[in-house]
Amino acid sequence: MSEAMKTRKSSTLMVGFVLAILFSFIYVIFYNLLTEPLYRYLSIPGMDLLTSFVHSLIVSVLGTAVCCLFFFQRKKRLVPVAYAWMTFFVLIAYLLSAFYFEGVRRTNLLAVLSLFCLMPLLVGNLTAWLLYRRLDRPTGD
Repeated sequence: MSEAMKTRKSSTLMVGFVLAILFSFIYVIFYNLLTEPLYRYLSIPGMDLLTSFVHSLIVSVLGTAVCCLFFFQRKKRLVPVAYAWMTFFVLIAYLLSAFYFEGVRRTNLLAVLSLFCLMPLLVGNLTAWLLYRRLDRPTGD
């Protein structure tokens, strides 16, 4: 493998890592801005789990829309790589919380991770990889 190829892949992974951190901040900002208004104006009485699911879906779709604006840059591969890094971050957080903490702390931490991380990862990964495959497709003239 040539030195240029190693450098290119290495820079893609590093930029994807930084982009994953930026994407995480974007989702945190959306959760901070939208949590109270969503619970105030969009609550399903008696169905707290469904309400949380719908709120998480709304935040995830909006956050993913903002994050996918990075597809307008030249290197289209960076967005899916960033979501892969985010998946790695959440997997490490799950493993650490499952094996490091005990009892109620573990249960609470796993619940918080599931509530705030799973939906953005699912929506973001699905959207990013589908858009990447669509945008990276060679044009058949």
